[in-house]
Amino acid sequence: MKIVHVTSNYPPNKGGVEQVVARLATMQSQSGHDVTVITTRYGAHKRLTVVEGSGVKAVRLPCISLSGYLIAPHMLFVIANSSADIVHFHGLASAGSLMGSMLHSGPKVCTAYFHPADTYSHSKLMRLAIALAARQSGLYQTIIALTKRELVLLQELTKHRRILVIPSGIDSTVFMRGHVFYKRDRDMILFVGRLAGNKGLSSLIQAIGIVAAKIPTVRLVVVGKDCGELVSAKRLAIKLGNRVEFLGEVPDDMLDKLIRTACLMVLPSKYESFGLVVLESLARGTPVLVSNGVALADEVTDAGCGLTFPYGDIAEMAECIGRIMSCDEEWHRLSQQGLRFVKGYSWDNIVAKMLDVYAEAMG
Repeated sequence: MKIVHVTSNYPPNKGGVEQVVARLATMQSQSGHDVTVITTRYGAHKRLTVVEGSGVKAVRLPCISLSGYLIAPHMLFVIANSSADIVHFHGLASAGSLMGSMLHSGPKVCTAYFHPADTYSHSKLMRLAIALAARQSGLYQTIIALTKRELVLLQELTKHRRILVIPSGIDSTVFMRGHVFYKRDRDMILFVGRLAGNKGLSSLIQAIGIVAAKIPTVRLVVVGKDCGELVSAKRLAIKLGNRVEFLGEVPDDMLDKLIRTACLMVLPSKYESFGLVVLESLARGTPVLVSNGVALADEVTDAGCGLTFPYGDIAEMAECIGRIMSCDEEWHRLSQQGLRFVKGYSWDNIVAKMLDVYAEAMG
């Protein structure tokens, strides 16, 4: 099968969508399919085409950024002239999906990674893109949601006749490395994600201040690329002395060690279409605390493998952090439940489901 993925960002850029597309493309290529990724040059290689070691061909095109919204005009020509059996678009409201889906006449599907318009309250461009995405969603044979919550949102937005839930996966080698043991730092709280306004980092820093009144040894380690919030976060953290450490982006092996060492991973986002770091943490036996804006919050609650709190409720977040830090029994229960929960998110199963979706779209 000749498969083309269209995505605004791709490794070496870091992020949840980038990881998902790379894993799908790599595993499909390793299964004998001819896989190409059409993406932008944004923050990545300057070469037009790179053949990845995985066998995936990555076509990286020049682009412009309008407040982070990436537009690559030449991408339209490449998509329109593609001889792919199936085109898999990533990001329902991305420029590549909006324009490419109109130009490519063959079978196509789209993984939405949908964020509601109200999460872009300061971006008229994104609200317009979401409105356009809703109008032309019928161009796809299938739209893919990552969670049950996203499925409901997409049904309300698009009225599409075929929306399926196929989540992101977790690397099975994480479980194979289960014997790698790092001593838990029961005072360390971990945040992993872009330092952007919608990620809720400022509220987490304030919550750590509340926790410190009862547990003076608490520390927050912040991992992720600055997307405009680092200065204000550091200013807020000054009040907490040396309790907050900003590491920026870190190598994968260091991130693995940090997650395995942490007492708790907190994701306080206003909205997350999935929250891959939640699975990554649970797979390493690290309990999670997520806001109700994280789409995986429903699954976390149902599985009993983490705690949730209302987005922006600093006092409730602080209470949950303190509860997990103070109760060994609670911590071990959440850790074991998390390990059981993530075993249902194996990439082998997810890639097989995706190939079935392609086959059906191709008729």
